[in-house]
Amino acid sequence: IDERDPGLFVTLLDELARRGEFSWRDTFVLVDPPPPDKTYTDLLLWQTETYDLTVDWYLASTMRQAFGVSFPRGFYDASI
Repeated sequence: IDERDPGLFVTLLDELARRGEFSWRDTFVLVDPPPPDKTYTDLLLWQTETYDLTVDWYLASTMRQAFGVSFPRGFYDASI
């Protein structure tokens, strides 16, 4: 993690961890794109079944929400 420019996901997770009083930096994984025979929805569902939290650029859809995946709204103010 580049501490000078950690990126949105790291900044978000750091704030969540601070507020929730947990740590994450020693227990995270980077996930590759799905293989050709799988979709990003398949990957998302696998991640949510395997891990406590997944952070990525997934788009909300009614199908994904029907599977029980929730998507935060308005979590980042880019107006500055």
